[in-house]
Amino acid sequence: GAQVIDGSLKFDSTKGQGLKRTFSLGNRKTWTWSGWVKKLNNPGSEFVLFGCYTAVDIYTIIRTRGSEALALDTDTGPGTYYNVTSKLFRDTNSWYHIVIAVDTNLSSGEQSKFYINGVRETSFSTTSDLSADTYINRAEVHSIGLLTELNNYGPFDGLMSQCYFIDGQALGPENFGYTD
Repeated sequence: GAQVIDGSLKFDSTKGQGLKRTFSLGNRKTWTWSGWVKKLNNPGSEFVLFGCYTAVDIYTIIRTRGSEALALDTDTGPGTYYNVTSKLFRDTNSWYHIVIAVDTNLSSGEQSKFYINGVRETSFSTTSDLSADTYINRAEVHSIGLLTELNNYGPFDGLMSQCYFIDGQALGPENFGYTD
């Protein structure tokens, strides 16, 4: 018995679908986002998986880039920090288990960790350390699948299941599943 992934949400980009929730203030230095993601359409498009937008050009988002790389972007107004995988995620027939673990208290190169299907990504086309708190976990609206305030990133077109946000811990993929 391997774990069965029950239920998922289907996001249709043509309908601008997404989920929103306002969090209470939490740990902005250490957190984890995990989810099963399957893209359906729109190869090459940029879309948001999870994020928090607080004001003009002030945000932290987990998204894809036009090249279909996975990215963690934080724009603090005066500075922008990007971590973008070299590996591209183009397969629209497979589920990806994505874990992004952030701990800005750690040393350079260890502040954000990306895991895809249980394997840590170590090759990045762009990388920078976060010198400020992220905007995730502010007492602001957080979104899954859509950030209408950021017009240059489209809505997600695909399926998501078992999305978790963990406040105050930077966890690896072993905390969200197992192999049999």
